[in-house]
Amino acid sequence: MFVWDAQGERNGVRLKSRFFDGDAADRLEDRVERTLCFLPGTSARLLWREQDRRNLRWGSVVAQSDGVYAVGDGLLNLEYKSRGKRPIDRQNWVGEVRLKDMLQCLIMTVVVAQSLSRPCAAVLRYHNAGILLVPQQRLLDTVIGLAPQACAYYGSVDVAATDLAKFAEPRVEKDFAWRDEAQSRAGVEAHSHLFR
Repeated sequence: MFVWDAQGERNGVRLKSRFFDGDAADRLEDRVERTLCFLPGTSARLLWREQDRRNLRWGSVVAQSDGVYAVGDGLLNLEYKSRGKRPIDRQNWVGEVRLKDMLQCLIMTVVVAQSLSRPCAAVLRYHNAGILLVPQQRLLDTVIGLAPQACAYYGSVDVAATDLAKFAEPRVEKDFAWRDEAQSRAGVEAHSHLFR
């Protein structure tokens, strides 16, 4: 049975992470093993990757995924963020996942799922971590519901998933507030020390 290393929640999204040696993963020859190394023994099959330039459209939202895989009867949408190969910190990992990255991955996953009429998992991949994103339905409704406003803002009849993520980020921060408790405690301690 597959076990995640850690779980957390922020901004209306439940996150499940699996950490690995990113440098060792980079040396793997098999593309599926290399990109999905956090799912050892996976039977996933790569359907397409960003280099294939396959755009999908759902309504006015256009998405170009980094990688889409067939897994059993469903799909897995992978969004890769290299961060210059900087590793995600295993202790403070929830705070290191950028909201914009999560939103972009979730929007692309919705477009993939709706376009292909199949369930699709949303996964963020960093240099040393694979993170499954499980959003609240209300969050997805909010973000996708902003597509017409984003189109008007960008002056276009459609909107790229990346642009919709940027557009939706302030609204999500407000409506699905999250506070990084570790960072907040560190800030309080730093102020206390400075003004002692």
